[in-house]
Formats: sequence, C-alpha cells, structure tokens
Amino acid sequence: MFTGSIDGTMLAVSVPFEDPALVLTALFFVVLLGPVMATLLRVPPIIGLIAGGVLLGPTGLGWVERAGAVDLLGGAGLLFLMFMAGVELDLDDFTDNRGAAGLFGVATFLVPMVAGTAVHLLLGFDTMAALLLASAWASHTLLAYPIFQRLGVVTNRAVSTAVGATIITDVAALLVLVVVVAAAGGDLDVAFIATLVPSVVAAFALILLGLPRLAAWFFRRAGRDRITRFLFVAAALYGSAAIAEIAGVEAIIGAFLAGLALNRLIPAGGLLMERLEFFGGTFLIPIFLISVGMLVDVGELVDSETLGQAAGFCAIVVFAKLAAAAFAGRVLRFDRTEVWSMFSLSVAQAAATLAAVFVGLEAGIVEERTVNAVVVVILVTSLLSSVAAARFGPQLPAPPVKELTIGKRVLVGVADPDAAVGTIDLATRLAAPESGEVLPAQILDLEARPADVLARRTAMVDAYEPTILGAGAEATPIIRLDLTPNAGLLHAAVEQGATCLVLGWRGYTTRRDAVLGEQLDVLLALSPIPVLVHRGGAESGVRRVVLAVDHADLTPSGRRTLDLGLLLAARLAASQGVPWLVVTPADAPVIAEVEDLHLRPEIAVDTRPLHVALPDVVETSDLLVIGIPRALDGLGAGVTRVARAVPSCRMVAVAAR
Repeated sequence: MFTGSIDGTMLAVSVPFEDPALVLTALFFVVLLGPVMATLLRVPPIIGLIAGGVLLGPTGLGWVERAGAVDLLGGAGLLFLMFMAGVELDLDDFTDNRGAAGLFGVATFLVPMVAGTAVHLLLGFDTMAALLLASAWASHTLLAYPIFQRLGVVTNRAVSTAVGATIITDVAALLVLVVVVAAAGGDLDVAFIATLVPSVVAAFALILLGLPRLAAWFFRRAGRDRITRFLFVAAALYGSAAIAEIAGVEAIIGAFLAGLALNRLIPAGGLLMERLEFFGGTFLIPIFLISVGMLVDVGELVDSETLGQAAGFCAIVVFAKLAAAAFAGRVLRFDRTEVWSMFSLSVAQAAATLAAVFVGLEAGIVEERTVNAVVVVILVTSLLSSVAAARFGPQLPAPPVKELTIGKRVLVGVADPDAAVGTIDLATRLAAPESGEVLPAQILDLEARPADVLARRTAMVDAYEPTILGAGAEATPIIRLDLTPNAGLLHAAVEQGATCLVLGWRGYTTRRDAVLGEQLDVLLALSPIPVLVHRGGAESGVRRVVLAVDHADLTPSGRRTLDLGLLLAARLAASQGVPWLVVTPADAPVIAEVEDLHLRPEIAVDTRPLHVALPDVVETSDLLVIGIPRALDGLGAGVTRVARAVPSCRMVAVAAR
C-alpha cells in the first residue's frame, strides 16, 4: 500500500490497484513505453510488452492483477491477434504459388511436429503436452516480412512460398490444438468425433462461405459509413469466435477463419485496415501481451531448469525449421539465399505459439514454467528471424527496375521558407529535364482557419513560382489542412500523383528524436514514392557532385537505390555543368551501371566505410549524394554518420521506395 498526504489529508493506494483509472493508467504506460524501451535495447517490441507485464504482475511490482479486466481484455486481444493473422495473409500469393507453398507448408509443419513430439517425450513431457508444444513450433509468425517489404522483394518466389505456407501451418497447428485439448479433457472418443466433425464442418462453412457474402451485402447496403464497417468487422470477429466455441473448438480458430473470410474485403492499406490495426495494435493486442507477461514468474525465468528447457525448445525450433527449408529448397531447386530467406520467415514464434501455449495453460496441459520457457523462445527466434532476414534479404534478386520518371511531379515539403530555398532548387533541377512539375506544399494544422494565416502561407509558397518557372519546370503551389505535416504530405503525394518527395533536413538527430523517433523517419517508412532528403551547405555554388556508393547499394535489392542515385547525381551535375565523382567499394558493378549515361563520372574505389572515406574526398563546395538502404525504416545510422563526418557540404540522401 502506498500512503501520502495532500493538505494534511492522508491518501492510501492499495496494491494491487483496484481503481479502474489506476489499472488503465498502468497498462497504458506499459503500452506506451514498452516498445520504446525494446527499440532502445534492439529487441522486438513484443518482448517489451511482455516484460512490462512481468513488471506489473504478481511476481514483479504486483500493481495489477491478471484476473478481471486484464483477463477479459487479454482474451479479446488474443482473438484479435488471430483475426489479424488471417486478414494479413496474402491469398493471391498462396494461389499463385500453391504448389511450392503447399510443399513448404507441409514440410515446415511436419518436421517440427514429428521431431518436436519425439524430443518432448524424451524430455519427460506427457503425450498431450508433447503434441501441443510440437504443434506450437510447427506454426510460425511472419515477423520478418516487413524487412522483405522494405527491400522490395516480396514477389520473389522464396518469400511468396513462405507467406503462402503460413496458411497451411497455422490452420494445421490450430486443428491439432483442438484435438489435443479435447483429448486432455477426456472428450476424445467416438461420440465426440461423431458430434464434432459435423458441427465443425457447419461452423467452417458458415464462417468461410457465409460471412464473406453477408459482409459484401452489408458493405453495399448499410456499410458505406466507415465506422459502421468497423463495427461490423468487430461483430463478425467475435461472433465467429463464439460460433467456433459452440461447435466445440477453440475460439481462436473461429477468429482466424473470420480473418481469412474477410481477407479480400479488407484491403491492405485501406482506411478500414488502418482502423483495425490502430484499434488492435495500440490497445487489445498489447493488453494480451501484457497479460502473458503477468503469467511469467521472474524467479522461474532465471531458473536453470527453465533456461535448460528453453534451450531445448530453441534447438528444436531452429533445427526443424532449417531442415524443412533445406528440404523444400532442394525439391524446388531454390538457391542458398532463397532457402535462408524461407528459414528467416518461418522460424519466428509469436502469435500462434503464444495462442497455443496460452490455451494449453488454461486447459492444464502445460505448466507455468513451460510458459516462461516459451517467452525465451519467442525472444530468441524473433531476433534470429530479424538477423537472418537482414542478412539474406538484400541478396535476393529484385524485380526488374522500371524506367525512373521521378521528375514528372516533384512534391516539396516547405516548413521554413528561408531554409527551403536549396530544397526548391534541388526539386527544380530534378524536374526540369523531364519538363516536370514542382509542387511546393505547406501543411497547416486543422485549426488554421483565419483567412490571414492562409493568405500569408499561400504568399510564402507562391514566392517560389518564378524561380521554378524560370528553370523550365511547371509550378503548382499547394496549401493543405491536415492532422499532421506527415499525414498532409502523404495524402498530397497520393492525391497529386507525385513521382518524388523532396524534404529538408537539418543534418542531425536530437537525443529526443533518437528515443521517440524523428518525423522524417516516419515519412521515409510510409512514403509510397521515392524520397530525397536535402541538407543545405555552403552558400557558394556547387563545383562537383559526389555519389557515395555503399555495399548495400551493390546488392540485388539495392539496385533501385543505386539507379536512383546515379540518375540524380548525373542530372544535378549536368544541370550545373560540373563534373561528378562516384566513390564506391567495388569498381566493376558501378561502371556497368553508368555506361549509358551521357556524362561519364570519375570512379574512385575506396573499401573503407563511407564515414571514414568521404572526409578525405569531399570538399565544402561539393554536393554529396548518398543512398538510404531499403531495409531501413528511416535515415539509419550510416547516413547520419556521414552527415557528421562531412558537416559543411550540401547533401542529398536518396530513398528508393
């Protein structure tokens, strides 16, 4: 109990908290700070939330009880997690690659299932616990998929195969879970099967066949309002979970099937998907992960027996998933990089694993010590998945590079009119050779209603028009009201059909931005079009353009970044009539890329890291062009190190999204 006084009045707060306000405050602080701390420690955000639950729970500070609101919201979050797993699966990829996906799906399910069951029995687990744990390892969560998205290689056959296999592994693992729970409860007999099979078939048909038709009808008739659509989806999710329970199977299977049923009616990137991800990702799913953390016993987590159990689990998962990927890769004639990419996508244990173990704990099949060991497995496999994807993803062959026409409609974010002069100049030089259009944009807060504010900002943007027109490009100033500057620029890019986004940058990251994230990083992560980030430099004219090529630019996935950097450097050099230089760690690949350019550059090979090599090459009067690796969400440490190493010259960082 905490005690204190205000104006002589004694106040007491009992622990665990009973006041709903205190409970929710504690939960939301963990939801807010858990992922931030995890990012600082370079571990997946899921670990930060589970650790927050450990801290709040009975073996930590003891502030919040799991029973009651946390238990209810955690259960709702688990169902939402499985629903989103079904919604986010790419059914088109599965259809296009059903042969390869089917082979890998069966292999990556059966190998961990068979090997895991055998090893668990040898470790002393009973049959039901061995089967349940093996089914958990047989499933996987696509935690590394965003890395392949940023690299632009999601159409690669290895990635498509692994994504399609997820449908098979998750459905099969959940069906095994149903049988195991029934068997553990003593219900698995002929009568149970005779009753279960018809009811399950009816429930599956109702959800997979009836729900899409009902949703399509509702969306056409009564669901035109976006809020109404969201409420319908929520009702369909939890209604399907209830139908599954009535049929005699776990609710999470109904939630997963509801996600598959509504998959094509909830398009990725749409507003409905955005609202679902916001609601689930910021509230329900984090509460579920916190509730899982409350089950963890801190003393058991560092216990040698628990750690030994976790080590055994990790060995089973890693070797079984690697063996399955190697087998499928050999049959499908995939190369080494593609095999490791499939492994990186299939080794991570999170959503389905947590769901299975959570249900097993409630059914009395596994103990709390096993849950603690599973948390360690999630941490290890999540890290391994991310590391393997970052290592082998850039080596996958990228899709053919389309003709670059980034100068057709160049959107420029204008925040400070004085500092934007150089940024406008960059955009104009990019657009002029294509007789393109420059769109200087001012984004205002929704409360900026007074006419004088709009008039003043409009005049600021209009002031750039003569400069743009004089350089041979068209000019269309934009004034937009929006929630945030980032949202305004992203919405304007889509509405205006922009081919490139040009932004200004001060050239460094503050301590606050390093912890909470920089606004520029958000735009780089979300922008659907290439982004050029400009840092101003010396006032004198540019005497040379220097293109800095990194090792990442020479990988297959770095091809588009390299092409964009070459195009920009050549265009800037030609527009100002100055020479240009390419600094590269390898000679031949770069020379091959620049053969078709009219203005041939000078080539300088330097194998040192760029932040070490460039200070010896770049002068104050140079304009430096550098690529941002596609695997990164933001500028990344490499670009900021270079910016600090050459602080006085103009600099343009290129992100080929």
